[in-house]
Amino acid sequence: MTANIYGHDTVKIVEQSAVPVVVTNTTAEITQANLVIPGNSIGTDGAIRIHVLMSHTNNANNKTIKVKFGSAILNTIVDTTSAGLNLEMYTANRGTANSLVSQPVGANSFGVSASAVVTAAFDTSKDQPLLITCQLAVATDTCQLERFSVEILKPN
Repeated sequence: MTANIYGHDTVKIVEQSAVPVVVTNTTAEITQANLVIPGNSIGTDGAIRIHVLMSHTNNANNKTIKVKFGSAILNTIVDTTSAGLNLEMYTANRGTANSLVSQPVGANSFGVSASAVVTAAFDTSKDQPLLITCQLAVATDTCQLERFSVEILKPN
């Protein structure tokens, strides 16, 4: 945990790992990271920062990476002709524990998107799952979660 200049806790690491998790030989959506965001941990005006580092087969086949939180799909990225993905994203409560806003679906870290921002309504005062998944269009391809971290910003 780190502290700001005023001495208040500002960042709490929920979980992080650099142990590779490989998806191959299937076209089913496979969960590569599964963790729980504890209830009341982000408060009514806190946020979650998610970092995902992936490597995958560099070809024209779809590799679909999703970040899910509670009942919402926060981001879906369909990657094709690249060998990897580095995603940093945020989701935040909007002054209440059951209204969230996140970056547009398909937005890879920072930049523009043709999609609208994601909004969700579920109760973050209760424990909620956070998942990182990958689904391959062709079973002979690979999708490897290289590293992830999940942090709570301005934890209660």
